[in-house]
Amino acid sequence: MPTNLFSCLVVIASYSPPDCRLEDVRRFPPANIVEENVRMCRQYISQLESANGPLFNWRRDEWCDRQRELKRDAHFRYVCWDSLNAACGNDWNKNLSYRLKYLKELRSSIGDRAYFSGVMPFPILVKDEISD
Repeated sequence: MPTNLFSCLVVIASYSPPDCRLEDVRRFPPANIVEENVRMCRQYISQLESANGPLFNWRRDEWCDRQRELKRDAHFRYVCWDSLNAACGNDWNKNLSYRLKYLKELRSSIGDRAYFSGVMPFPILVKDEISD
């Protein structure tokens, strides 16, 4: 057992969670739901990109900031669901190493806790998630 702070930090820093396995896909929603959520993410992003701003300049900056925030969040959600889609083998490439690569990407995107409990972000921003 480490006795000083430095050796404790070394032990903590050297910890690496277990590698991703293809069986990890079973923790997450089924493939048909994943495909539907990827589609919803794409539609949400295209809707955000085609949105028109306010007519008055005094609201334009606020609107642009909010749009940037929504697009960044939508892109994060799309990357998560698309990575899971590729890991499920729904993508054109069903190679094992390809699927494991996207499982690792998903894990780094959502974090270890969410990954090991099988929790995915909602495909689109839900009103309850907005923190004002």
